[in-house]
This record gives sequence, C-alpha cells and structure tokens, in this order.
Amino acid sequence: MARNVEEPSVSTPLDELWRALKSLRECKLDTRQGLYDIIFNTLEYNKKIDLFEQEAFLIKVANRRFGEYTPDADIALMALGLLEGYEYHFFQTGKNRRIKYLRKSPYLMNSEGKDASYDKADDSLKNNYEGRLRRYVEPDILLEMADFMLKPPNHTEEFITDVGDYINGKTAIFPIPGYIKRKRSGCLNIILNYLVMGRRFSRGKGHASLNENSEYEMDVPWPENLTITVATSIIILCVFSTYCVSQYIPQETQKDNGYVAMMEVPKQDYGIPLAKQELPNID
Repeated sequence: MARNVEEPSVSTPLDELWRALKSLRECKLDTRQGLYDIIFNTLEYNKKIDLFEQEAFLIKVANRRFGEYTPDADIALMALGLLEGYEYHFFQTGKNRRIKYLRKSPYLMNSEGKDASYDKADDSLKNNYEGRLRRYVEPDILLEMADFMLKPPNHTEEFITDVGDYINGKTAIFPIPGYIKRKRSGCLNIILNYLVMGRRFSRGKGHASLNENSEYEMDVPWPENLTITVATSIIILCVFSTYCVSQYIPQETQKDNGYVAMMEVPKQDYGIPLAKQELPNID
C-alpha cells in the first residue's frame, strides 16, 4: 500500500508512539503493559485505567481510523494481537499471527492475484509473504494509526470514556475479522457458539504454535467458570427442547407425572345418539 504518512523523525512523539505500536507485535506478556504506558504517556493521558480499557481504546482507534471490518483495521488489530482468532494471549509472536492471516484471509488473493496461496507456496515465497507483511504493510498501517491518535483535536479522553461498545464486563471485546461473515442461525446456534463453546474463554493465557504439519495447536487452560457455563447451557438446551416439542402437541395436561394429549374429536351428526347406533357384525 502507498504510504499516507511520512516516516517520522527520531525522538518525536509520533516516532515514540509508532515504535511502541510496532513493539506490541512481538512483546512478551509481562512487557506489554510497559508499552501501553508509553502510548498513553505520549498521548499525555495520565489517568489510571485498566488493561481492558487500554485495549478497547486501541481497538476503537483502529476502527475509527480505518473503518470497522476493513482490511486495514484487520491488519492493524491482527498485528497488535487484538483481533478475535489472533489474540496475543494465544499467538504470542507476530509471526504466528501473520502466518494464520496469510492462510485464512483473502489478503494474498487481493495483493498477489486470485491464484496466490500461502499453503501452496514454497518456503522462500512463504518467507517473502510474511516478511513483506512484517516490514512494510504492518508498519505503514500502524504509522497511520499513530498519526491519527496524535492529530488535533486529541480524542484520547473522548475515546476512553466512550468505549462501552468495546467492553464486556472487565474484558475488551476483540472484533471478528472482516473477512468472516457473522452467522446467526437461531437460538440453538447461539447457545452452542457462545455458551457451550465459550468464545470469550479465549482470553486466558493459552499458547498457540505451528506443528510440523503447519497446523495450529492450542493449549487452552480450563476456565474457572466453564463448569457453571456448561451447566447453564444444558438447562437452556432442555428448556429450548421442551418448547420445541410442545409445538407439536395440541393441548397438554399433566397427569400422574406425565403428559396426556387431549385431542379434539371431530363432531359428526349421525342423526341418532352414538350409543344407540347399530354396530357392524364383525364375526
């Protein structure tokens, strides 16, 4: 992509902010907070805020600068480990996040042609793809993000006090990638995806890495609240199933701890009482 912001001079606020953003791509978990401190000190924001608010702020900046679910927003948040499926807790190196992005997103098809494929490329070409993303594309996008944060008027206070849409409890909501279409196919799918499967459990300190078959393996810790969540999910599924079954029974009354269907018998006029009708000879 063409650079829209000139590379800053050394030791300027833009340079400091840009370097901190780039460093977030490869930092260890225990050094991440120090880089956040540099970012907010450069923005001259000295109020104490929690980690999830700092992350929500960066997500909002990316969405406001590039637009929600756009390729540039995806790349910015992927690089920072703030995109769903690319969480820095799991993918603790920028390289692993880039490889997954190159494999799963349409980035290569858009930049190299419709036949471009990371999995079908040889090792040299794979390194070229990953290196180009790391050395050129990500830095340019993060520079535009830093420039947006520093340009007057300063939106830091405004954004931090208005990040409610990017927070769930005490957790920043990492957006889904723009290349994934959100599917909603009824209550059962929502229960399975969000309660049983536990999308928000991905915020634990797991670790993902590539195995010898170039497939991702993830070691996810057992969440403390998983048992409660699964139990709640089972109850909801039972209620949901009972409701669905009830739609096929006209009327029900409970008798002897069971259900007896009360079917309405069609009325017919035979002219004489049913008890006095002559029955056919069945001998």
